[in-house]
Formats: sequence, C-alpha cells, structure tokens
Amino acid sequence: MLIIPALLVAVATACGSDSPEESPEPEETPGNGDYQYGSFDVDSVEVLFLESFPVQINVSAHGTLADGCTEIHESNVEQEGNDVDVSVSTRRPSGEACTDAIVPHSETLGLGALAPGDYVVTVNDVSQEFTVPGGEGGGVSGEGDGGSAPGDPGGNGIEEPPPPDDEGECTPPSDDPDAPVSSDDPPPCPTAPIDEEDYIFAEMTVETIDILVLESFPVQIVASATGYLGDGCTELHEVDTQISGNDITVTITTRRPADAICTLQLVGHTENVNLGAFDPGDYTVTVNDVSQDFTVP
Repeated sequence: MLIIPALLVAVATACGSDSPEESPEPEETPGNGDYQYGSFDVDSVEVLFLESFPVQINVSAHGTLADGCTEIHESNVEQEGNDVDVSVSTRRPSGEACTDAIVPHSETLGLGALAPGDYVVTVNDVSQEFTVPGGEGGGVSGEGDGGSAPGDPGGNGIEEPPPPDDEGECTPPSDDPDAPVSSDDPPPCPTAPIDEEDYIFAEMTVETIDILVLESFPVQIVASATGYLGDGCTELHEVDTQISGNDITVTITTRRPADAICTLQLVGHTENVNLGAFDPGDYTVTVNDVSQDFTVP
C-alpha cells in the first residue's frame, strides 16, 4: 500500500521534468522603451538666402516644444523637383516628470545650392514659397565689371543690387515677414522716420546662440539667436554688428508702442544674423551679452 503513493510521486516528478524550457525574453530595441517620439510643432517657416557662391539656401522653422523634457530627435530633407519636404521629429524620456510649459524653439537646416526657379518648402505641414533668382551663379559675380572676385578687399564676390530706374520704382513693405524676396525686385521703398518718443526700445532677450558654418565660397557664418520678445506688441527694431579682430558683437534691439495695450505673453523669436565671410581661426560672437565660440576651418 505504501508503494503506490511513491510511484505516483515519481510519475508526477517525471511529468514535471518534461515541461518545455523557458523561452528567452524578447530583446528590447534600444531606445524604443526609453523615449516617446513626436513631430516638432511648427508655427512659421523662414527662408534665408546666403551671400555665397554658389547661393546657399537655409530654412528656419519656428515653433514650440511640448514641455521642458522634449528635444529635437532628428531631421530629414527630401527634394522632388521644386518641392522640398523637411520632417523634424522630437523625443522625450518616457515616464519623466517634466515642466508642463511649452518651450519656444527654432530649427535651422541647410538646403544647399538650388538652381534658379520657384520652390515650395514644407516643414512638418507648414509650407513657404520662395524663388531662387536667375542669372549667372544665381546673382553671384566672379568676374566682370559689376563684381569683385571672392577674397578681394573690395568685396566678397556678391553683385551690388541694381539702382532704381528712372521712374523710381520701389518695393513696398510686406505685411508678411516670411514673404519670398527676389533679387529681381526693385529696391525697398523708403520708410517714414520713426519718432523715438512713440516707442519704448530694449534689447531682445537672447537665451541661446547657434553658429552655422556654411559650405560655401567664401565660407559664410550665420549666428542664429533664439530668445523671446517681451509681449505681443514688441517687434524687432534693428540689428547692429561690430567686428574687432576675432570678437564679433551683435546688438538686437526691439521696440514697442509706448501707449499700446499689449498681451502680457512672451513671444518666442529667432533672429538669424549673417556675419559674412571669415578667415580660418577661432572666434567669439556675442549677441546681447550671450556669447558663443566657434571655429572657421
């Protein structure tokens, strides 16, 4: 009678030993469980024509990041004919406790040299038309009566804009700051002088500076200053650039109507300042007391 339970225990043990081996846990793809991905929320797109040979095109997308933890992940540029599509993605750590406030951000990308013609660039579903002017080298003169060769003390190889014709044609100011500009347009119309008593002037609040070293001849440098304007009425007044040796000082001034009632909300803003061509070396650019070192190779 005691043998039967012993046999049952042995049979149960044998059955348990025939269970399949534990399958290995699936390998996690690096980063998939660590981040949440999304698209950069773009408000406006600005197209920049750089004074270089060949003419280089940059696109600056202005928008916001969702919170204090969100950052730019990657950007991709695809061109099909005269349509340029740019996608900018973001990422944030999963499960991270972040400041619940949108963060103004601008992302500047180089489109390279484009042939003369009309183009449309789209950054995350926000589009902007622009025109690359025609002519030899897209308006850049390497020889001839009107221009100086690159590197000459008298110029950087860029043609001077044509003088106004006999009828005094000029281009009136546009209400759209992102409107495309063509070298074939007449010069801007003169504006009425500003009565300083009607405005309050101040320096733009700058938080970061990005240095863009452009692949052009001669090498062009662009300082992209990101910060904010004080309220809904504040606008850009002027940009002044001073160069002393290897130190570059940029002052960005804003203005607002003295008696205006404005929305009390900070407005994110990025100002791209073309510093021009530089010889190889180490430099420091300061924009409204915020400094950034860079090297021209």
